[in-house]
Amino acid sequence: MAVNAAYSSEDPGAGLALTSNPSRFRLLAGDTGLFSTLAFRDKGVAEKPIYSGIFNDRMNTAMGFVYKNAAAQMLRSSGRSLFFHTIPHSGGKKHYSTDFIISDSDGISPVEMRMSGYRAHASLDAFCRKFRGRIRNRCIISARDLREEDGIIFIPVYMTMFL
Repeated sequence: MAVNAAYSSEDPGAGLALTSNPSRFRLLAGDTGLFSTLAFRDKGVAEKPIYSGIFNDRMNTAMGFVYKNAAAQMLRSSGRSLFFHTIPHSGGKKHYSTDFIISDSDGISPVEMRMSGYRAHASLDAFCRKFRGRIRNRCIISARDLREEDGIIFIPVYMTMFL
């Protein structure tokens, strides 16, 4: 449990593991506290921008990694396996990628992490267009309060375990 592996599901459906590609994966730390300690061990330099980003709702990329890692740890702790899906962008160099996919008996729920400035959710939209008949819920994990807007459930980070 030192790392949590998230595997690419090539054709997401009820059995995500059936279409997983073991050669395409992401590794996340199994202990977010340890990950944060290692990532920000130069505390004197990083402390002010981290707290400023939290209080001003402007998370930098490094804090996004911490939140994504925390969400992965909560999902694994609640018994979920970790899967994601990548869709090539029409331009060729870029791609859309869901952060997590949750599978239930009646469909799949794509999950996107958005810590600040989350008005745009192109990856979530692309996934829902591609797999529209399979979608149960559309979810965004954010640093804000629980709410539903335009058919998307916005979930605070601390509630990730309830997905």
